[in-house]
Amino acid sequence: MSRDRELVGVGGWLAFFVVVIGILSPLRIVIEMIILQGDPEIPLVFGDSWPMINGLEWALSAFQLALCFFMAWRLLKMHEPQTVRLVIAGLWIIGPGVMLVEFLLIGALTDLPVGELLAAGGGVEVVRSIVFATVWTAFFRMSKRVANTYHQAQGAQAAEVFS
Repeated sequence: MSRDRELVGVGGWLAFFVVVIGILSPLRIVIEMIILQGDPEIPLVFGDSWPMINGLEWALSAFQLALCFFMAWRLLKMHEPQTVRLVIAGLWIIGPGVMLVEFLLIGALTDLPVGELLAAGGGVEVVRSIVFATVWTAFFRMSKRVANTYHQAQGAQAAEVFS
């Protein structure tokens, strides 16, 4: 059995990613919401806009949680090329995509310019989410294990996963 044939299934870095996206990322989202809800200064900053912004934060967090669990489930259960494409898209949606929507909506609901939100620490989070999505996108594009696990119909070559 060739070494490439042994690199199949959810193991190694792929298994680590499933743990990150299925357990650690949802845990981070929940902790961030607990911190947000427990900070008495936040409602004061947003004033009358706080109920709408709070609802927005809950909706975005629920969306992120659902997408994280969907991606983890898909990676574990659906070994087909479409899974890789969905996960890569999901990485960019739950990270930079959600943050962009969040900043734009908060800016629209308040008098806070988006630039101020970015300067207040949001910029670091945007960069972190872009780096996370970039690193894992590269992994999914280059990994032999991913190519072997999420292959075309039997008899097709593993390299076709990325066509």
